[in-house]
Amino acid sequence: MSDVTTFVRGLGGRGARTTQGHFPLGATMSSLIRQFSQALQCLTHSDKSSRASPQLEQAAQMKQQLDNQTAQLQTNPAAFLPGITARRLADGTLLMAPTSRHAAADLAAACLREDIRRVVDLRSAHEKSRGYGSVLDGHSCNVAGPRGVAHFGRVGKEGPLHAVGPHLPAPDSHVRRVEVTLSRNGTTLDRDGRAAPGQVQDLSLIRMPVGSEKAICASRLFDVSVHLAKAGQTQGGTTAFQCADGGHVAATFAAASALLRRHLRGAVSPARMDEAILNECLRIRASRPDVFRTEDLASLRAFADQMLEAERRGELQGLLHTKPLPATLAPAKPPRTVTRPVPQSPARS
Repeated sequence: MSDVTTFVRGLGGRGARTTQGHFPLGATMSSLIRQFSQALQCLTHSDKSSRASPQLEQAAQMKQQLDNQTAQLQTNPAAFLPGITARRLADGTLLMAPTSRHAAADLAAACLREDIRRVVDLRSAHEKSRGYGSVLDGHSCNVAGPRGVAHFGRVGKEGPLHAVGPHLPAPDSHVRRVEVTLSRNGTTLDRDGRAAPGQVQDLSLIRMPVGSEKAICASRLFDVSVHLAKAGQTQGGTTAFQCADGGHVAATFAAASALLRRHLRGAVSPARMDEAILNECLRIRASRPDVFRTEDLASLRAFADQMLEAERRGELQGLLHTKPLPATLAPAKPPRTVTRPVPQSPARS
């Protein structure tokens, strides 16, 4: 039973047993078995429990290699963004925590300056309602502050994520369009803070509930990575991954997305997939050295298996025109300018 307990705890199921080894009051054997089965399937993309121990053992070995190589890295001091809790990676991707209404103008300015076109929201419903809220949550809003009025306007209805093959994205995922502006004295501003009438930044808000309290399902990594690979072909710009603390979960999804794109352009050998995963993690650790747990690496290995399986079935053919990843951060493209009146509704405090 010790192996089962260890595995469940490694998946984020801490607290399933008391320190004395007894099941807590109110817990039933059937619920524990169901939780274990769901966690196992998420991690291994399989219903075969015999794969659990090798997966975690190999992930633990990778974690040791990652830690050893991280000790030789130099962090990037330019990775911090002003006003919001966010780090910029070498390819321009952002890892960030939720932004409160108090920093709404800083977020709007970052959307313009960094050309943010996609925000992947990875918080669980529990996290959203328990202290990790964001100005992007809920309805459209105007937030006034010393820097001006930040506007986040929801446009249209929620839609499904892009998919490949017969696989459907998680049913609780969706994407929605948001228009972002920063204005002063009724005039919108550009990325440099200068008056630019009609300046609007189009943003795709991609919702994929995960949370930091449990292991990440490989299928959810796959869903987001496929959607981003397709969306990036037409939208361009920067992607921001948002989780409760801007840490492990955001970094794991960023690594999976980059791994798929590199694989699509032939830069990853299936025979050296573990090495490719480590390289992606090292790129991210150069800006955020405290991310990636053992279970995150296990989820990335399971994601890579699903990615290769989809390729064998020919389901990735539609993604082959994905643009290559830049070796270094390129200057951000100017946001799209459209002629559209700026909302003049009263700001809410």
